[in-house]
Amino acid sequence: MPPETPAGDREATLLAHLEAQPREANGHLELAFLYYQTARFEAAFEAIARSLALNSGAAAAYQLLGLILGALGQPAYAARAFEASLALEPDNETARHCLQACRQQPATGALPADRSARVERLLEARTPTLSACLIVKDEAENLPRCLESVRDWVSEIVVVDTGSTDGTVAIAESFGARVHHFDWCDDFSAARNFSLAHATGDWVLVIDADETLVVDDPAAFRWALHQRACAGYITVRHDWRSSEETDKVLVLRLFQRHARIRFAGHLHENVGTAIAELGWPIGQLETIALRHAGA
Repeated sequence: MPPETPAGDREATLLAHLEAQPREANGHLELAFLYYQTARFEAAFEAIARSLALNSGAAAAYQLLGLILGALGQPAYAARAFEASLALEPDNETARHCLQACRQQPATGALPADRSARVERLLEARTPTLSACLIVKDEAENLPRCLESVRDWVSEIVVVDTGSTDGTVAIAESFGARVHHFDWCDDFSAARNFSLAHATGDWVLVIDADETLVVDDPAAFRWALHQRACAGYITVRHDWRSSEETDKVLVLRLFQRHARIRFAGHLHENVGTAIAELGWPIGQLETIALRHAGA
């Protein structure tokens, strides 16, 4: 067997890698584990915090956080970390045994207030929130199908109406949507960005009234939303006329809510340029799709 890489060499390699790829959650996780193995628990905490900020859906990261907090003399916090790990991976027997052990250990001291607040934020182990954002005008015929397809997957629906005279607004409100009004100015990006300004979710799904969301793998969809290192996802839009599929188009409609991610272009608006300027990676998500009902 080849000799093991010394810890110092491995640390240098990881740090160099993370300097080039700072948004790689697994790299920070591996660095945290290395620090934990070498009893540098404060450094381990900082590294695991960076990992969880980029991927809040990794059971292994919460398990390691529990080990680090236990080593820092915080069994109550450690127990909550193991609970978070088990919420994501219920069959993890190691986390279960660690949780039982933590519940029998006394605390050895209190964390400083600022550190305690950071730990609380890390332990929120919640499903990221998703906002559906639409711009509409006179879509009473299509809108119910669209909103029915998204309402079980999103935490809020933001509808920007640009001057409907039919029942569009009433339909949107019947689905619990927050409706805002926008004076049309022949600029699709301006209207889209107006909707983004009213969204509050961690992620945004931009969908049109004549489209429906199709989720083939709910677990994979939820997992994708935990990947905060990814700025957004390219998905497939299936175009249909009558009962026949006419085309498949790749679209970037699912992305993180961020002040610098905004649409550009009066027509054929997109957020690709804004994401490129941030330098964040864009993934491809095959477990969801948009179904577009064409004329």
